[in-house]
Amino acid sequence: MSDQNGGASAIRTEVLLLCGDLLAFAACLALALILRFGLAVPLLHQWLYVLFWPLLFLVLLFAAYAFGLYDFRHKLTATDHFFAGIGAALTGVAAGYVLLVFLQTYYFPDAELSRVVVLVHAILLVAWFTSSRVAVLTWRRHLGSVVRLALLGPQARCEE
Repeated sequence: MSDQNGGASAIRTEVLLLCGDLLAFAACLALALILRFGLAVPLLHQWLYVLFWPLLFLVLLFAAYAFGLYDFRHKLTATDHFFAGIGAALTGVAAGYVLLVFLQTYYFPDAELSRVVVLVHAILLVAWFTSSRVAVLTWRRHLGSVVRLALLGPQARCEE
């Protein structure tokens, strides 16, 4: 990746990750419901998730941005993205489900929410966030992304 299109490449990477996150969020939520209930998910358990999934995705997206999951300029290692992925998934899922509990309690008392779905959804999103970011880091290194550093000190120490 050269300096001329480095910004465009970063934007393209961010858009691809955003689209992947949207699809993964929906897939992880559907898979969590299926793992909990089988293929016949009771209507009482699915309609609140389906009705408010765009809002849940926005909460998760905000958490992903807050934890720097779209930042490949400052978070340079897989470890950075691993812990950020854990934080974003847990924070986003927790905040989203607190919102759903609020809606259920005050507006939709007939809806059912499953704590198992919350746990499985969080685990699946942690797996998605960490694996997708490590894949992007590997891909960027393969393309030859250059990381520029300014080192101060004796030359022998800097070369180490």
